Amino acid sequence: MTITRHTKISDILDRYSDIAPAMEALGVRSVGSLGVRRKIARFINVAMAARIHRVPVADLIDTLNTAVKNQVIGSRHEAHPCNPNGPFEPDCSGR
Repeated sequence: MTITRHTKISDILDRYSDIAPAMEALGVRSVGSLGVRRKIARFINVAMAARIHRVPVADLIDTLNTAVKNQVIGSRHEAHPCNPNGPFEPDCSGR
């Protein structure tokens, strides 16, 4: 799956359920309860999510596609923007 600015967040999360930490690393945080998030995600695409969370859309797309690529080639943990060659680290705020 190649993620574009038009890809629905729900499609990404349905196919790659553990990709949320990669999104959160850029500041795209979960909103509300699980039920609310599922409903919202059906209507929000990558460009909208980037705009809502004030993240450059190109950075979000690149991060998501890198995470997807790393999952597809068999890695349990996707690469992380703070450490693209190493294991996934969910909190890079100190870097």
